Amino acid sequence: MNEINTFGAVMEFAIELERRIRDYASNENEPDYSSACGRRISTLERVRRENVVEIMLEPIQGLTRERYVIDTADHSQDAVKAAAAVAARYYTDAAPKINVLEAKRALERCGKQHSEFAE
Repeated sequence: MNEINTFGAVMEFAIELERRIRDYASNENEPDYSSACGRRISTLERVRRENVVEIMLEPIQGLTRERYVIDTADHSQDAVKAAAAVAARYYTDAAPKINVLEAKRALERCGKQHSEFAE
């Protein structure tokens, strides 16, 4: 099992997830959503840089990469929305586990944006 158990791992996985969805959305002709993913990548990278020194080194439990897999081989009409739903679930699960307010709010905002797209 590939656990996501530190602040850095949570943020790195979020950035990786956004990159995968950005590329997938771009290939599936969703340019607006792809651009939004690019903006979220920039935000998450900034938040990670600015808050890494403020974190409390408390272990994070309950997050594994296997729970947030995106099927990029699926080219159905709702595939990008399904990817957005996976991302929303990740952010919903991860945000409460972060003890830095700015980072927590950034993750919550990302989750809200993915949820809105998935609907």
